[in-house]
Formats: sequence, structure tokens, C-alpha cells
Amino acid sequence: MTDPLPTPPPQIARREEALPPVQPPTAGFLVQLFLIPFLIVSVVVSVWFALHWLAHMGSNPDEMVAQLESLDSQKRNDHAWQVANDLAVVLSGRDSGVHRRNPALARRLGAILQRECKRDRRSDERVELQVFLCTTLGQFEVPDAIEALLGAVAPDQPPTVRQAAIEAFAMLGSTERVGPVTMRETAAVVAALRQASQTFAQQQESEAASATIRSRSAYALGVIGGPQVCESLIVLLSDPFEDARYNAAAGLARQGDVRAIPHLLKMLEPPPTENEPLPHDAATPTKDDKSADWKRHVVWETALSSIDLLLKNPDIPKADLLSLQQAAEVLAQSSGGAIRLRAGAILRQLQVRAAANH
Repeated sequence: MTDPLPTPPPQIARREEALPPVQPPTAGFLVQLFLIPFLIVSVVVSVWFALHWLAHMGSNPDEMVAQLESLDSQKRNDHAWQVANDLAVVLSGRDSGVHRRNPALARRLGAILQRECKRDRRSDERVELQVFLCTTLGQFEVPDAIEALLGAVAPDQPPTVRQAAIEAFAMLGSTERVGPVTMRETAAVVAALRQASQTFAQQQESEAASATIRSRSAYALGVIGGPQVCESLIVLLSDPFEDARYNAAAGLARQGDVRAIPHLLKMLEPPPTENEPLPHDAATPTKDDKSADWKRHVVWETALSSIDLLLKNPDIPKADLLSLQQAAEVLAQSSGGAIRLRAGAILRQLQVRAAANH
């Protein structure tokens, strides 16, 4: 005989008896559960689309250039530089390739820059406009942008305008449709950059601006390349400004010139000890440790990328390969993160190359 099943405790039975009867959902409950959240989501999505549409209003490059042309005819156009800046951002977008390859658009923009460069007196807003016009012309992929930039890099232009024009030349030289060959075959471009690379200030307060012009000229010359360019880069290896020397070394390495190696070795040096301060001509103030670390990482990455390009030269002397190998090994052991990985990869390339030379 089996034991009878246990009966639930009295208190549980009383709880079950206290439960309310099941009722079908009312219309008000369904509205609260489905319709109100749906309306909230719809409003959020509508607001997002409205903001997205407003953000893209007037982002057509043709219309923006037309706006700059109309502002250019006005005596006061304090916000024209903002339009030029917005245009540069739009042209850098992935969907603006057709506009970047539009010669007529580049010439229209260049005409505005040429008029600005001929002004006798310029406000700060006018100078800003020139800077952003240079930046915008650098986004193009047609040689029609070159002529106006030649006027902007002239010695009589403000330093910030010259710097922006030099950067634009480097950007044009980096594109497939213009490229370094077109740039170095344009004698006026090479002459202008070589002249800019010899800019020295007459007054102490403008030396920093002149040094930046020389440094950016070294970078642009390295992108363009060619025999005349290498001559200027060799001169820049002795520049008093550290960044100019480093950019010159990187430019020579890009051309496969082994004369860059001593300076690449300098760039690969590990961080100084507490009793060994950074060079006095470093661009970044040494009091700011974070900025100094950032600058040092940029120099290391530049040196390692330059070695990668230099290794395309099949005639690097064995002694130079061993020197680079030792420097890369020290950097790989003394650094961390991405620099350590990058230095290790370059070290392996150097080891393979050195072994092949036996």
C-alpha cells in the first residue's frame, strides 16, 4: 500500500484562491504596450533623419564654390573661410571622387585663391580663407590645381598660407591621377619648393614659422622626388630644425638614397635617460611629457616606414644593413606596443636582407 500524496500546505492553498481571474487585455493596455513606444521610436527616427538632411544641405561642391565666388565679390566675408573649410571636408569624402577629378571646379577655386593672394591688405579672416582654399585644392586629383598654389607658396604670402600650399603640393603628388612624376616635371613646382626649403627668418620671432616652412618643404620634396629634389634634401639634412632634418632623411629614403641612413639611425635611438634631455631644437616642448612621448613615437614610426621604403634599393652596403639591424633590435627591445611590433617586423626584413648578402 502506497503512502497518499501530500497535500499542499494550507497557506499555499489560500494564496492560489486569492489570485484574480484572468482577463483579456483591454484596448488601453494595448495602446500603452505597443502604440506609445512605436510613436516614440518614430519621433526619434524622424528627428535623426531631419538632422541628417540638414547636415547635408548645401554640401554640393559646385554650389559651395558658387557661394565662395559670391562671397568673394563682397567687401566683408567673415565666414567665407568656413565655407572653404566645409568644402575641403566634403571633397575628402568617399563619395566626392567625381568632384575631385573635375578640372573646371579646380580652376574656379584656384581663381578665388589667386585673387586673394593679390590683395595688398588681408584681415585674419582673409588669411584663414587662403589657408583653407589651399587645403581644398590639395584634395583635387587634377593638375589644374597647381597654378593657383604656385602663387600661394610665394615668399610674399603669409607663412600659414605658404605652409598650406606646400602641404597641398605634397597631397597632389600623393594622388594616382597627378602623382610625383607630374609634379616634378612641372619645373615651377620644383623651383618653388626648393626656394621654400631655404626660407630663413630675418627676425627671431618668425623663426618658428620659417622652420615649419622648411620642414614641410622637405616632406613635399621627398614625395615628389627627382635628382634636383635630392640635392635640396641633402642640404636639408644639415638644417638647424630637427623636423626638417628628419623629413629630409625620410624623403631620401623614399628615393632609395643611402645618404639617409645616418639620420635614420639617429631617429631610431631609444628615449633619453633622465640625465639626457631631448635636443634643444625639438618641435615639441620637453616639459610636456605626453607631447614628447607622442613626438618620439611619430619619429620612430617615420624612421621605420622609411627603412621599409629604403629596402627597395638592392645596393645597400652590408655595413649599413647591419647598423640598421642593430638599431631596430634595440628599439624593439626598449619600446612597447605598436612600435615594438613594427620594429620587430623591420628587424626581420633586415635580417633576411643581410643573410642574402652573405
